[in-house]
Amino acid sequence: MNLTKLVKNELVRSFSSSFRSKEKAFLCAAFLWSGTVSSLHGYHLEFKVGDEDLAEEVIKCLKKYGIEAKAITHQKKRVVYVKGAEKVSDVLVVLGASKAVLALHETIVLKNVRAKANRLSNYDVSNINKTMESASAQLDAIKKLKEKGVFDTLDEKYIEAANAREQNPDASYEELSIILGISKSGLRHRLQKIVTIAL
Repeated sequence: MNLTKLVKNELVRSFSSSFRSKEKAFLCAAFLWSGTVSSLHGYHLEFKVGDEDLAEEVIKCLKKYGIEAKAITHQKKRVVYVKGAEKVSDVLVVLGASKAVLALHETIVLKNVRAKANRLSNYDVSNINKTMESASAQLDAIKKLKEKGVFDTLDEKYIEAANAREQNPDASYEELSIILGISKSGLRHRLQKIVTIAL
């Protein structure tokens, strides 16, 4: 979505209507002339004005609406900018670009949903890897104990946990605890004890 194009189209359509303040008229004209807004790598809105005087005027006009902006020199031009979704949204509201505000908020929501989905996916993959590593260590321990002829001398509760692990090598602690009818912490303790004994 090209937010800059959307804002400028809105401003062109509404530019003929009377502005309530000269500051808003100035900001709209400045944005049409030199403004850009982006949501690709964070949220960023800028006015690429020609000189220091114009930059100061843009900053002063934005400040009237409670928006703090900064200025830098880039490629021999003064650039007035605001960063962050809230500040960018505030500037768009001042400009009267309501459709762009809605589009920006939609982008924010979609990005947040995607970020949350990625975090959950990464968490699931991490948990699966941990489960597989633990199960592999437990199965190796059980095999060692059987080879040494020690397995059958274990307490019945450890044998029961070991048999459940062998029959369900891919199962999580939660799944195994349901099968055995014991708590996850109790099951984890039994399987860790088997690994310790096998060392």
